[in-house]
Amino acid sequence: MVKIRTKKKLGQHFLNNEEISKKIVISHINRNNILEIGPGSGALTKYLINESNNFYVVEIDDDCVNLLKKDFKNLNIIKSDGTRINLLQKTDEYLNDYWPQRTSVGVPRYYANFGFNNLLIAPTPVSAYDCEMSYIVQPTAATSVHQENFFTEYCSNALFYASMKEACMFMKNYSAAQIWEQEYQRAFTDLLNEARRTRQDDMRNNASPAGGDNTLVKGSN
Repeated sequence: MVKIRTKKKLGQHFLNNEEISKKIVISHINRNNILEIGPGSGALTKYLINESNNFYVVEIDDDCVNLLKKDFKNLNIIKSDGTRINLLQKTDEYLNDYWPQRTSVGVPRYYANFGFNNLLIAPTPVSAYDCEMSYIVQPTAATSVHQENFFTEYCSNALFYASMKEACMFMKNYSAAQIWEQEYQRAFTDLLNEARRTRQDDMRNNASPAGGDNTLVKGSN
């Protein structure tokens, strides 16, 4: 039997009493949907997994997640702190195959683009959820009338360095353009690292949205 050391920072207390575990599970027999938050080493999971065809667990501890994957091969595990569920993007064909009966409800796991203004979510949420969306959009162009936009507010250093480089290129001052290019690349790297840290702080993988390696640069701001 694999034992996991409790982590004080996570406030872990593992249930080890089999009689208490069975008494808790009795109240969840024959439920359509079961969501277990913080299954730990699986004291309740081993009983609950047989009580519902739509059973999910939410666990943040890597050691517990690995143990659960080892002990329960077909367990639906959502790695999260219980306050946020990160949906994985799929195609609408995948969602239709995965969750063909849209009137059935469960804990959302996937989403897909549907047309230009709609998203499909599967499983169908069992209740109302607050959601947060991250997306890519082309910022409004700065003009003589509207002199502020996303770049001037959040990327002012990078915008300034890029503008100086373009000005030097126009004046054919190529040596100065190289200096401003270096400053721009440094500012651009800082912006990337800031975005990665945000995803990491939200318990999300700090990988590139494009799918490639996107590690934090050590020693950067």
